[in-house]
Amino acid sequence: MERTIKNIKLWYADHARQEAPQGLLGPMAMAKSLAEMVQEDCPSTPLAPLPLVQGEDSMARLACGSEKVRLYQEEQIVPEDGKVVCPPERLSFVGLQFGVFSMGKASRESRLIGWSRYSACAKVGCGINGGEASL
Repeated sequence: MERTIKNIKLWYADHARQEAPQGLLGPMAMAKSLAEMVQEDCPSTPLAPLPLVQGEDSMARLACGSEKVRLYQEEQIVPEDGKVVCPPERLSFVGLQFGVFSMGKASRESRLIGWSRYSACAKVGCGINGGEASL
C-alpha cells in the first residue's frame, strides 16, 4: 500500500506537469506497485503471465519475498446472475454493473466479494470530482 500511495503522488505530479497520465489512477497505481514489488523482491518471477497458485479456496495468490498477495477479478454483472450478485439498483448506471469476484469455477454468487462502486454512485467519478484528477 505504501508503494501505491507513492505511485498515486507520482500520478498527480505528472498530471500537474501537464503530462497526461495513462489509464485510471487506482488500477494503474496498484499495477505499478505490484510490478515494482515483484521486480524488487523476486526479480526472477515473470509478471506476464503472472505465476499464480490456485488454492482450494479458488483465490489466486502470489507469494513474492515476504509478501503474499491475493488477487481478485472485476467482472460485469447482469440480471441473470440473480438479485444477490446483481440487485436491481445496480442496473441504473453502467458503472454500477461491475462486481469483484474471487477467481475460480464456483458460482458467481459464491465468488462475489463486493462491487466496484458504492450503490449511490450515479455517474463517472460518482459526483466526487467528475472522474478527473484534481488537487
